[in-house]
Amino acid sequence: KKDDVGMLPDLTALASSVQGMDHMIRTFAQLTSRPLWEVIRMASLTPAHIAGRDHELGSLEKGKRADVVVLDRDLAVRRVFIDGTELPL
Repeated sequence: KKDDVGMLPDLTALASSVQGMDHMIRTFAQLTSRPLWEVIRMASLTPAHIAGRDHELGSLEKGKRADVVVLDRDLAVRRVFIDGTELPL
């Protein structure tokens, strides 16, 4: 990370975002008029669909992995579950 930008180790190119998905969800929700359910879907089901894994990931449905992030009213992470098991924060 250099000047809040993700860089490759040799600093020759951009690497990725340096913000967590919760930050991106908060930012997108604040900057657009999209309803929160749609913002969450864009961050979960849409990427799972693009990756061809929406049959197992991206939404809460019977038969899918029980990966869940619980956000508070300010869209900050409060709890995380992977395969139904809560992880310590």
